[in-house]
Amino acid sequence: MNEMTDTFKSKAQQFVDDIMTDVKSAKENGHVEKPKAPIPSAETDPQAYREESRVSEYGMNISV
Repeated sequence: MNEMTDTFKSKAQQFVDDIMTDVKSAKENGHVEKPKAPIPSAETDPQAYREESRVSEYGMNISV
C-alpha cells in the first residue's frame, strides 16, 4: 500500500511541476499555446477519439 501511495505522490508532484512550468512559460512568452488538434465541427466525418493529454500520460484527472 505504501508503494502505491509513494507512486501516486510522485506522479502528482511531476504533474504539478509540469503545469507550473507551462504556466511560467506562457507568462514569459505572453501567449497561451493553442490546442494541438483542431476542434471538429458538426459537418466533418466522425473521427476516432485519441487521448493526448496529461490525463493519459499520468493516469489521473484533477478537476478544478
